[in-house]
Amino acid sequence: MNKNIFSVLAVAAFLTATLSSCEDETVISGVKLDRNAHTIVVETGFTLTATTTPSGANNDLRWLSNRPIVADVDDNGNVTSFSVGETTIFVIAADGVRDSCVVTVRGKPASSVAVSRQSLPLKIGEIQVLTATVEPELADNKNVTWSSSPPGIVIVEDGVVRAIAHGTATVTATTVDGGLTDNCVVSVENVYFNLIANPGFEDPDGTNAALTGWNVVSANWFTAFYANDPLGPGIAAGSSDRIGLPNNEGFFLTGNGNYFHTHRIGNWCGRLPGNTASGIFQNVDVLPGAKYRFSALIGMRCNDDVTTLRDWETVKFLSADDGLTVYHEIPIPLNDVFMHNNRPTIVERVEGTVEIPANVTSIRILLDQRNFNIVNEDPDTYLRAPLMLVDDFFFNWISD
Repeated sequence: MNKNIFSVLAVAAFLTATLSSCEDETVISGVKLDRNAHTIVVETGFTLTATTTPSGANNDLRWLSNRPIVADVDDNGNVTSFSVGETTIFVIAADGVRDSCVVTVRGKPASSVAVSRQSLPLKIGEIQVLTATVEPELADNKNVTWSSSPPGIVIVEDGVVRAIAHGTATVTATTVDGGLTDNCVVSVENVYFNLIANPGFEDPDGTNAALTGWNVVSANWFTAFYANDPLGPGIAAGSSDRIGLPNNEGFFLTGNGNYFHTHRIGNWCGRLPGNTASGIFQNVDVLPGAKYRFSALIGMRCNDDVTTLRDWETVKFLSADDGLTVYHEIPIPLNDVFMHNNRPTIVERVEGTVEIPANVTSIRILLDQRNFNIVNEDPDTYLRAPLMLVDDFFFNWISD
């Protein structure tokens, strides 16, 4: 009897101890953060507080971030941000009960803006690009707006400055965040800007073949462009070059190029050789729908009795990619034909206005001539190309 009483008392004591132990390790049935969304500035932080239920439950919690590169959290709920973006901070109890907070990290406020140049000299029609640097590096909004004052001297869009009239204007970049400003003073010279690269072929590199800024028209272009022309592409597509003094003095002073000697600008000019199909071109960036003025000095001389001056030659303004779409042509006139060493010769200032089609941002300016042998099936009749010399190209914007 006494033994049974002792056993009951022992079990009771064990249960009491077990229940007491369980009370000390009460299972968490819920966890709640003090906030479920929060926005901070990069390189700052804050602290999340977690409350568990029931009250007095074991607070054995784990903290983690699903994008620690944006913001991370330590074992005490302290959140630190590192980069702009969004992450979710989780607090998790031992049995899987959890809560979360979406943390949005924004950039810092703009503190300054600096325009890439403080002064900018331009010619009428010239285009230059300004940039604006907004600090700090981790600024939330680096956008700026551009303006110019007074109106009518330059046009500025997204930092692209175009001079439209003589005068001085101030171009201003203003931050969208905070309205901070910086300026560039633009001085527009009363001279039109030439869009042609190396317009006078004046790159004295010691050779006659170098056409810096220019390209030689290929035989394939003649075949494609004149595919539907009754006369065809001509024959023997040759290579254009440049020629000048002093190493070609004989050509200009006593040879076939002497007719162009007093008209040349500088020591060099371009040459499209006689008795061969040849040409030169270069691509130029333009404004869609704008008007441009073109000018060039062009001379032609017949080298023999079967060479002719043709009244169909033109300066062509073509599609930049393949040169096969014609936007405009300016004829080379034969207004003042004169005799040079008993050969028909002209030297003309070829001028005209070109209107750029809508949506076209680049064009090809091309000058070519074809060389023909038999014409009208008469073997004694030729249309040989004359010697063509060119100089002083000019192409500039005049209006939108």
